[in-house]
Amino acid sequence: PDSGTVDPQVHLLRKKTEEVARRVAQHHKLPIPWLKFDQEVREMKEKDARKKTATAEELQQLAMKTAGIKSKEEFQVLLNYFSNRAVLLYRPNALKSCAEEVVLDVEWLIQKVEK
Repeated sequence: PDSGTVDPQVHLLRKKTEEVARRVAQHHKLPIPWLKFDQEVREMKEKDARKKTATAEELQQLAMKTAGIKSKEEFQVLLNYFSNRAVLLYRPNALKSCAEEVVLDVEWLIQKVEK
């Protein structure tokens, strides 16, 4: 399929992932507003299929609006949580120029590295 078409299996996987995330949130006391942040990031990617990265500042603004994040430290915890689950990729200890960019499409990055 071309890059603009999303495989139906991807949609199914996304739906199942969101269901599991909700169950995990209930068992691990994941702040529910964080799910809203996750949903907004997914919608951001769906609106613009070419958007593979975002600045940390852009995502921090989104997190403040959707997840009630009030400090840089809370934002770091949120990014680390979603990065550890491969929802996005954030490496604050990477090269300084890379630390400001957050990869929204981990699969895209993997494909780029494999080439």
